[in-house]
Amino acid sequence: MKTGSLLAASLSLLILAACSTERKRDVIVMAGSPEPEVIFTNYSGLPTSIGNQVETAPEKKEGIVSLQRDKVCMVNNAYMKELQFPVEVGEKTYYGCCEMCVNTIKKDPSVLVAEDPHTGAEVDKAKAFIVLDPTHPNDGVLYFESKENYKAYTRN
Repeated sequence: MKTGSLLAASLSLLILAACSTERKRDVIVMAGSPEPEVIFTNYSGLPTSIGNQVETAPEKKEGIVSLQRDKVCMVNNAYMKELQFPVEVGEKTYYGCCEMCVNTIKKDPSVLVAEDPHTGAEVDKAKAFIVLDPTHPNDGVLYFESKENYKAYTRN
């Protein structure tokens, strides 16, 4: 009997907690440097959920949570939440999630670039300021020429 009451109380608490906590999906950014800077936006003090991980955002930063560049498949344009295969093209490194993507990076130069959503300019994915697209249901990413372009884009 005690187990049933405890289970019912726990379930009630879980339902109440789920109903009272409203969270927006945070945008995630990866800077174009080997040591990405960490910035946060739309931070409400709640943990940021990234896949199976939960990270609490530092308080005195502005902007978004940085991700490692090597966790983005640059063929599927998606944040994959795990390390990708590095592909050297010239002196730049691109990343693919599978053998097919690695071969595509090696053979198809069109996958090495994207369009900056703010300016429409062509952007090299190996140098881009990459953000998780908040409108994409499957962790798609956007590539920006610079952090300034990203900030201007989010102000509109």
